[in-house]
Amino acid sequence: MSEVDDFLADVLPRLRVAGIALHRVDARPRKALWSQGDPVTLFGAEASRTAGRR
Repeated sequence: MSEVDDFLADVLPRLRVAGIALHRVDARPRKALWSQGDPVTLFGAEASRTAGRR
């Protein structure tokens, strides 16, 4: 497998689980996918530009 295939094989199932959980009003699996390292910058991810962790 290529590096991209390995990445997708790891991430896509977790995104699916997180999406189903979010639909059921549980954001914890989605938040667990976010980076824990600083600095964290989200640009155009799902809302307006935000920097840092809250």
